[in-house]
Amino acid sequence: MKKRDKRVAIFHRGAAALAKYRNGDTSLYLCPICCKGFTEGDAEAGVLVSLEHVPPQSLGGKPLLLTCSECNSESGRKTEFNAANLANLKSFGDIVTGNSEGTVQCILNMGGEKVAVSLSRKAGATEFRACAKANNPAALERLNGHMKALSNDEKWDGEQFNITKKLKLDYRLLRLAFLKSGFLLVSAWLGYGFVLDSRLDIVRDQIMRPEENLLDSFWFLPEKDTGLPAKRIVSVTDPLAFFLVNFDDGAVILPSPASPTNLYQIINRLKNTKTTITGTIYSWPERATMFFDAPHPE
Repeated sequence: MKKRDKRVAIFHRGAAALAKYRNGDTSLYLCPICCKGFTEGDAEAGVLVSLEHVPPQSLGGKPLLLTCSECNSESGRKTEFNAANLANLKSFGDIVTGNSEGTVQCILNMGGEKVAVSLSRKAGATEFRACAKANNPAALERLNGHMKALSNDEKWDGEQFNITKKLKLDYRLLRLAFLKSGFLLVSAWLGYGFVLDSRLDIVRDQIMRPEENLLDSFWFLPEKDTGLPAKRIVSVTDPLAFFLVNFDDGAVILPSPASPTNLYQIINRLKNTKTTITGTIYSWPERATMFFDAPHPE
């Protein structure tokens, strides 16, 4: 399906869900982050530019919702590049350790020279290929001479080298990228009955204003071996009600319809205590079901 057709299909699903709160009017779709309204013509033209991938596409996300161009570009520029860098770092680690095949760019330090290389792993073999345009020709020549000398003198055994990859990771902004993904996952699952809950105002404000520290204690890091599965939504009921959206590297806490209005203040007080939670586990939505707005989705 073409991107335009996907946008229009998601528009109609969202507009039908929103109609519950607009006396049956299906002419508008609300961006779930800023809650600005858009028409079908906007969706066709790409004003609702994003087939929002949840989580970010770099982490294997699927297009579940539409967001307006401003919300998508701002969050992408300020937070989601951290998610992309995290994915690149994981890919680098997997390839270097032989857990997966592929190609990554990195720095090889050998024989006193540092050169940019392309590292490829395929069929159990690892290959380094220098990136000619990214290196000083003299450095490449010196490294080549060093390697020839090792070969000629049969001194490869014990030769040491290291490889490095530099990526910028701001962990606060990375967690905000996951906060956005968690919010959009539950929004796709439950719909505007969740999005428009006043308890989510602070979450949406934080997503729209990532440069400001508006929200603390939304990040949850389970202890190892807890058995909490990744890529799930947990509807927690005890010790208090909230949603826990679990990713590979941690989880975000979001208000549920039964949450206290001061949820995050309570979480902040509990953050240094060992707590057992009770709840129900749900799979991430494969598409926008918007269950609160359409109790019996197709």
